[in-house]
Amino acid sequence: MSQWLIRHINSAYYSMRESIDTVERAVRYLGFQPVCNLILTKVIGESFSGAEEPEGEQVQQYIMKTSVLAAYVARELSKEIGFEEPGVAYTGGIFAQIGRLALLEDEGETYVDLWFEEQDRSASFRGPPPQGQEILHFEEDYVQNGLAVGKACGVSDKLQAVLRAHHRPARARTAFRPLVPLVAVAFKVAHHADDLEDENPWDGEEALARDLQGFQVTRHVVEGQPLSERKLIALVVDIVGDAIEFVDEVLDAA
Repeated sequence: MSQWLIRHINSAYYSMRESIDTVERAVRYLGFQPVCNLILTKVIGESFSGAEEPEGEQVQQYIMKTSVLAAYVARELSKEIGFEEPGVAYTGGIFAQIGRLALLEDEGETYVDLWFEEQDRSASFRGPPPQGQEILHFEEDYVQNGLAVGKACGVSDKLQAVLRAHHRPARARTAFRPLVPLVAVAFKVAHHADDLEDENPWDGEEALARDLQGFQVTRHVVEGQPLSERKLIALVVDIVGDAIEFVDEVLDAA
């Protein structure tokens, strides 16, 4: 893990003037929380081994890409609006889909089938299945499964709130705002993209801004904040410009 971390920080993405050769120096350069979050990303990506076939790998890659993308957007947006715990927002973005990774691990091919237009996989990849379909097959959806995993791992109340309400931020208790709405916005941005392999998966700034206006999630972020929804949307549009590069760098290193 130490070797991976040092190799990652010495990559072209960080443009280091001199080589980083110890974890201690990495922490001094990036900060403790960012280093923890990088390690968390790698650990989660390697902790679930349910992807033994090409289609399973495709599902796992989708989950990890959208998770890292959501984490990055949540963290950077947190900084922009003055939320004091951007590291927690990043962790929330990574953890939001832990239930999907666990379903992939536990249910294997049965779960992978649900990610394709036809369950025999003869049709194209469609992305995450509806939560109702997960309940029909496994008696719980990825949110319920993620909460069970989170409790088993002993995650904090804040992260449990993210797991519980990232898809429905209006239900988040006041104590967990703006954290949960921040992650919810980032989660929506990550999953509303088209092919993440594209240079601009959101089809331009105007299209992304229009989609954000339709999400009806941004208002939960700006409640009690000294900024408008329009300003928040502009911030998100600026942030995603660097998001794909970050995602590719982190996952390539991992």
